[in-house]
Amino acid sequence: MEKTVIKYLKKNVKKKNLIINKNTRILNNDLELDSLEFLGLINYIEKKTKKKFINKNYNNLFNVNISEFVKFFK
Repeated sequence: MEKTVIKYLKKNVKKKNLIINKNTRILNNDLELDSLEFLGLINYIEKKTKKKFINKNYNNLFNVNISEFVKFFK
């Protein structure tokens, strides 16, 4: 699933000199996705993997990297 997220971000994030890998932080430090871009990412992953986004016991998604982010899909 990490490869799916990385592929989507490389295609849709237009930020110069940024290397996107599993340690890239999604929301504030590295990519700085806004709410619509973040929802687009979640919708894309749900369609590709047929898994739903579940964010039960974690309220703060800032500073979450890609390898942690994919654990929210079940």
